[in-house]
Amino acid sequence: MDIKVFLDGLASADPAPGGGSAAALAGCLGCGLGSMVTRILLSRSGIRGAEKAKLRQGLRQLEKARGRLAALIRKDAAV
Repeated sequence: MDIKVFLDGLASADPAPGGGSAAALAGCLGCGLGSMVTRILLSRSGIRGAEKAKLRQGLRQLEKARGRLAALIRKDAAV
């Protein structure tokens, strides 16, 4: 769904998308920003070894959570 359509739907009297979808979208935004910062850190040459491995693990977790939250937006709207 286009973001403008989604936001217009939130502002309407329609029951969906609703609070659950809005909360999941907020979570997606947070995960996306976390992923961006992690990728920036990974691109720096001073990050090595164990630090880099932890950042990569965190990035995988952020992306997995973002995917789950995006799926919840679709499920909430379908209900």
